[in-house]
Amino acid sequence: MDMEEAKEQVLFSVPMIITNVSYYSITLISVMFAGHLGDLELASSTLANSWAVVTGLALVV
Repeated sequence: MDMEEAKEQVLFSVPMIITNVSYYSITLISVMFAGHLGDLELASSTLANSWAVVTGLALVV
């Protein structure tokens, strides 16, 4: 593979990587805060996040 092409692909993918990390960090931080509240709140938050992802993907795709 040409090194110039590899550099261009890496530079092209950096914004997508940052976007994905940011998206998942929002969920991670929410779950971390809910974990400090208690077990029931943590379970509720995780279930709600899972439900939102499943229904969101079903409606968007």
